[in-house]
Amino acid sequence: EWICMAWLTIENQRLEYQRRNQKALRADTYKSIREATEERLQEVAQFAPREDGIYNDDHRAPVIGRKILCSSFQGGPRWYNAKFQDAMAIVRKYGKPDLFITMTCNPKWPEIVNELYPGQEPQDRPDIVARVFKDKMDQLMNDLIQGECFGKVVGYLYCIEFQKRGLPHAHILLILANQDRAMTAELVDGMVVAERRRFLSELLAFIVISASADRFSLVFFKSLLIDCNCLLAIFSPRKN
Repeated sequence: EWICMAWLTIENQRLEYQRRNQKALRADTYKSIREATEERLQEVAQFAPREDGIYNDDHRAPVIGRKILCSSFQGGPRWYNAKFQDAMAIVRKYGKPDLFITMTCNPKWPEIVNELYPGQEPQDRPDIVARVFKDKMDQLMNDLIQGECFGKVVGYLYCIEFQKRGLPHAHILLILANQDRAMTAELVDGMVVAERRRFLSELLAFIVISASADRFSLVFFKSLLIDCNCLLAIFSPRKN
């Protein structure tokens, strides 16, 4: 809760700076944006009037004094649009991406678990989770770009988002050089491998025999994939 309040305070300060420095940010020169905003307000007023004959409608933003966020404001619509235009410029220059790679934070990483206090869970320490993920993300990008794991990288794009449970997740796009692009099925198979898990070895590894008297042990194999992609349950009676 404290971290959320601290972030909210910082965000309010950034927005306050944007509000108080519209002239310094030259917001009055955003002619096209201002015209689009006024046109949109006119359309809204035409189909959904801002007020009725008796009471003023106070839950809508005021028409006068509307503020415009500059493109350097991180998280703003113009900032996102600028990032999108940059990405399209990279694709236009070097071609479409060849590899799509995802990376998800593992809350069981020893770098995270070893820093937790007794009774804490990874979701209680987002600062540690974010730092560890950043270090591993940097190492992965170094292996992909400088290490050339899949070949020479001429362009790359990535974004980091946080899942609902609070763990960071990265989407990575790599643009390879022409000589390293996978043009045949054999080259693709050399990069991506998908195979069925060994049934018997997985079965023996996950069987648990209960020592409880007059009871059956129910074992759910959460990580075992069967032909029907269902969970496997095994009942094993107690040995006399």
